[in-house]
Amino acid sequence: MFKSNELTMFQKNQSLYESFVEKLIDAVPVHGTFVDCGAHVGTHTRNMLRRFDINNVIAIEAIPDLAERLSRQFANETRLTIIQTAIGNIVGFTDFNVAQNSPGYSGIIQRDISDVTNWVKLSVPITKCDALTQITENSSPVSFMKLDLEGGEFNALQGSMQIILRDRPLLVFENGLSKSAAHYNYSKTTFFEFFSSIDYVIYDFFGNQVDDNYWDTPLFTYMFVAFPSNGLHAVWYFENREKLLASVLGYDMHP
Repeated sequence: MFKSNELTMFQKNQSLYESFVEKLIDAVPVHGTFVDCGAHVGTHTRNMLRRFDINNVIAIEAIPDLAERLSRQFANETRLTIIQTAIGNIVGFTDFNVAQNSPGYSGIIQRDISDVTNWVKLSVPITKCDALTQITENSSPVSFMKLDLEGGEFNALQGSMQIILRDRPLLVFENGLSKSAAHYNYSKTTFFEFFSSIDYVIYDFFGNQVDDNYWDTPLFTYMFVAFPSNGLHAVWYFENREKLLASVLGYDMHP
């Protein structure tokens, strides 16, 4: 049995979200190519590379200094491709706001974040995952995509629609739902129509489906998984979600 304070524990210690993503990466029964959108300092890129049954890992990072750091850090990883670009639903260049004292908050849209004391605006390339030959011409299907783009995740998913329709990957992504929609100028209807068009459902890490009612309630959590509504991903997630959560929280699963 799970305690009723799981969500409170995550809210008090937000590193638990990243731990849950790590558990997903370790355990999800898929192979092929894993894509890390918003690789930052490479935490989940490294987690993906621990899976020796994965053919390829593609790490995408917009900030040039961080992309260069990843190149140095993983210089000997032959299965890894690092791409320095922002990800969205357009191709070209975009302003990118770097939070210098806390780069994890960096993104296309500059938000009002009290912890950030210094913003620097850069011009960086932006592209769709669907336009990246490193992914589209890869012989191994994309089986897992992680997106942490500080609110830009939905635009990036829109720009990955052909890959999603082709390969049906499990998606794990951060998003502020209505807050992200306001920042990136899309609507609730657009959000749900997209997932309906690809026949995906969205759940939070606590087993709650993200629907109209969820969207309209106060935002309690900000990381989600999405997968085809009928398929092996759904079966696996519902059979294993509580075990993964228990592992993150240190619970004993035995009666």
